[in-house]
Amino acid sequence: MSSIEQAVILAGGLGTRLGELTKGTPKPLLEVGGKPFLAHLVGELRRQGVKRILISGGFAGEKLTAAFAGQGDVTVRIEPEPLGTGGALRFVAEDLDERFFFMNGDSLFDIDVWDLDRAGADAPAALALRRVEDAGRYGSVDLDGEFIIAFGEKRGPGPGVINGGVAALSRAILDLIPAGRAVSIEAEVYPVLAARRELKGRIYEGAFLDIGVPEDFARSHDWIRAVLAGRA
Repeated sequence: MSSIEQAVILAGGLGTRLGELTKGTPKPLLEVGGKPFLAHLVGELRRQGVKRILISGGFAGEKLTAAFAGQGDVTVRIEPEPLGTGGALRFVAEDLDERFFFMNGDSLFDIDVWDLDRAGADAPAALALRRVEDAGRYGSVDLDGEFIIAFGEKRGPGPGVINGGVAALSRAILDLIPAGRAVSIEAEVYPVLAARRELKGRIYEGAFLDIGVPEDFARSHDWIRAVLAGRA
């Protein structure tokens, strides 16, 4: 059986690229396919058997708390100020298991999380990767076998392999996240692990959606219905 029972979802971003849609609402709570996008993520984790879910929020945190009130398997923690993707993880350090899944609250990657768990069982971290036709918006990932060895800057239009926003992490990763300031796990932590050959990556071909820009949010309603229809 897997050693992972917990997933951490980041839901603290401001979502400024979506304009008025996120003026008073956290981006992960925007309605997609009839319910908040974040509810789809939580539902998918439950479907796959994850026992406990920790949501790390910030902006309009009271709405996140209200959205999951009374759901015993979900805990919401609200950071006092924006701490970045790594700082948010350190903020909830006391709530973390020894190993856990870690994902963005504004994207959905249709993968088997237990396969990622197995891929990273002997490493501090493993990332779910995705081939895309245009990696320019995200920045590419370079692989050497099962190890991620570098993270490229955004290189302009063109195909590539990207970080799909889902990871299996060890609590030991907190040693690389300084306290007391905002930290980007993508820019400041993962590259250190990659240089040490301690960061694994596995490419998946599942459906992938990031609702962070208006054009992707606009297509997210039909996209989510199509993915859910595949569950029937």
